[in-house]
Amino acid sequence: MSDLSPATIAREALLILEGHRGRANAINRGELRTRVWARLPFRTEPLDIVRVKVIMPRLSDREFRRAIAEEAPWVCSCSRGYYLPATAEEREAAILYHVKKIRGEQERIKAIRRHYLNLDKYKQLEFEERP
Repeated sequence: MSDLSPATIAREALLILEGHRGRANAINRGELRTRVWARLPFRTEPLDIVRVKVIMPRLSDREFRRAIAEEAPWVCSCSRGYYLPATAEEREAAILYHVKKIRGEQERIKAIRRHYLNLDKYKQLEFEERP
């Protein structure tokens, strides 16, 4: 069986992404994952998309995303997929894309805190009522 470590996945993805310089050439995650699978040496027959789950070990979308994030965090992404920036403007656009995602998560955290603010009071009352 082939090494499906995050480092291997990211290395193969980076080789493919060399052909996807610039945001206009972004490759969507599903296609990139399929192409990474097609490059792995454990395959002994041509890639058949219909039978891909039978031919290859399972690699979830989450595992794929995590491998890229952990092993190649400089890879840029946008709503169209992954790419390597060709200009400083594309680099900055990728950074802004992630900043917006962070801001959205920050707002969600604030909303959860506000919505469940009374939980601290209930927990304290429960503790005080116990013998």
